Amino acid sequence: MPTAQPVTAHSVRSPDDARQPAGADAIPAPATAQGPATAQGAAPADANGGTSRPARRRPDAARGQGQWALGHREPLNPNERMKTDDDGLHCRARIENSYRYTGFDGIDPGDLRGRFRWWGLYTQRAPGIDGGRTAVLEPEELEDKYFMMRIRIDGGQLTAGALRTIGDVSTNYARDTADLTDRQNVQLHWVRIEDVPDIWQAVEGVGLSTAEACGDVPRVILGSPLAGVGADEIIDGTPAVTEILRRFIGSEEFSNLPRKFKTAISGSPRQDVAHEIHDIAFVGVIHPEHGPGFDVWVGGGLSTNPMLGQRLGAWVPLAEVSDVWAGVISIFHPPGGPGVRLDTHVYAGYRVPSYYDSLVAKLIVHANTRDEALARMRLALDSFIIEGIHTTIPFLRELLDEPAFVAGDIDTKFVDRLMAERKAGAT
Repeated sequence: MPTAQPVTAHSVRSPDDARQPAGADAIPAPATAQGPATAQGAAPADANGGTSRPARRRPDAARGQGQWALGHREPLNPNERMKTDDDGLHCRARIENSYRYTGFDGIDPGDLRGRFRWWGLYTQRAPGIDGGRTAVLEPEELEDKYFMMRIRIDGGQLTAGALRTIGDVSTNYARDTADLTDRQNVQLHWVRIEDVPDIWQAVEGVGLSTAEACGDVPRVILGSPLAGVGADEIIDGTPAVTEILRRFIGSEEFSNLPRKFKTAISGSPRQDVAHEIHDIAFVGVIHPEHGPGFDVWVGGGLSTNPMLGQRLGAWVPLAEVSDVWAGVISIFHPPGGPGVRLDTHVYAGYRVPSYYDSLVAKLIVHANTRDEALARMRLALDSFIIEGIHTTIPFLRELLDEPAFVAGDIDTKFVDRLMAERKAGAT
């Protein structure tokens, strides 16, 4: 397992592995929930000096609208419903056994606009439709009867024979198109559904794949352009890339993630894979005792909520990169959503030092009202599982139901008084 300085044999486990934490020690503190201040005992005045009527609540205001932070699991958005109906990896059999014969018009909409992504396929926009009209047209009006197909080039490593095969496929099935992306993929255009099985046969015959090139899955793994040949390379990450592909890509274990999951592995001292913007990245370093290995970074990303990844401070040998990759991804379902923030350095397999800082994580929520913030914190604590050490999660969950805490009647001595009351009651 990854080495943290110093280490003991405590471990952290995935929320999917258990439903109850082990016990009590120190972990996240509940946030104070502050809503808008209101005057007590007086109705608000209107512009004419009178009193205005209280705002009328909509009859359906309490109905759940799928807000996970408020405890509502339904309705799911269309993307999550699609994934619940069937795993995206299953649509390959339908492409090979049905759609290649029925053509575009015979494709199930859930496959066409969702699950096909798990095999690197997106519909193309019909010619003549500019960007300003995409918001007002229905999906079937936007779509052409051709596909973009994305081929993974994991690690950026491409043999001459594989490149020739891509060229042949481009000429025979994609109108001589082939885009090279900044994430080490190749994208073809004008692909017909009838030709997809033949393209798969060709590219898989030279060690390439379109599996999980798109969708809420582990995407292509970025690697150093000089892996295995750089004169100043600390360690070649290629074996780790290969092992992750062999063990996990195309597996249903990780085929339904909350969103896409991006990985980078590089042993170059030049830091040539932009490791700070990946969900998980392994950067080549030299440990003073163990020699060459990898430093682990997690939590980076771009899109609508960009953030830089955080260094975990754990050294990982080459042979264990795939295990750590799977461990980190297995717990990548922390409390989250609007108004929820988690600061922590722990991960699956983390060995907690015997003199560790008792604050191993900090959970913060905020909302428009105190009641909403309390609901968010309850949901976050219910989904936050840490085993191997005692935590305060059970106590904090009980604290959220204390009438005085719910009412906001608290001060810095509140917990001390509560514990003294409980101790007195027990005697």
